[in-house]
Amino acid sequence: MRHSRPILLILSLLPLFTLLHMLCACGERRPAPVPRPVAYQRINLYPQQYDTVIAGTLPLMVNSSTTLRQSSPARGVTHLSALYPRYGATLHVTAIRCADGATDSLLALRRQRMEVNLGDAEAKASQAASPSGRFGVTLLRARPDCPSPLQLLAVAAPDAADSTDIIAATLFLATPGQQPDSLRPVIDALQTDMLRLLDRL
Repeated sequence: MRHSRPILLILSLLPLFTLLHMLCACGERRPAPVPRPVAYQRINLYPQQYDTVIAGTLPLMVNSSTTLRQSSPARGVTHLSALYPRYGATLHVTAIRCADGATDSLLALRRQRMEVNLGDAEAKASQAASPSGRFGVTLLRARPDCPSPLQLLAVAAPDAADSTDIIAATLFLATPGQQPDSLRPVIDALQTDMLRLLDRL
């Protein structure tokens, strides 16, 4: 038959085409698998329950889960420290009763101390007032891996005796190896606690 020879030729070449196709498929490079990002470790947060602590003459609200250390008032100054063992954090609070026209110089020193605590870290400042409106509040928040990511300075208007109440608070965080993403919920909770200090003022 006239067409039998071409058909036989095509049939004889089919195994060769199949082999070439298989070799090409094996030679294709597949993209390397990309590992999934590792989820950051979550820290269980303390409940938002608070006790009233008297610092000098000021009632401050402190988280009930903290370990509290407080000094006796001396020359109108009271220091207290609230320790958060689970966070590796300590909230240092100083309550000051300032008189004799020394308020401006004392505030200048406090603001300078806040800058020193920040080091080279940038911070976002926000302004607020205590619930009663008596205290004007400045809150500084730096990045989570800064040793002092939260600082607060609250100043009351002078009273009838021309004395001024001042509250300075600094959070120190010691969490080596923690990623910023894992610290952010902790910093948010501690910021709430810091602002709650003033709830009864």
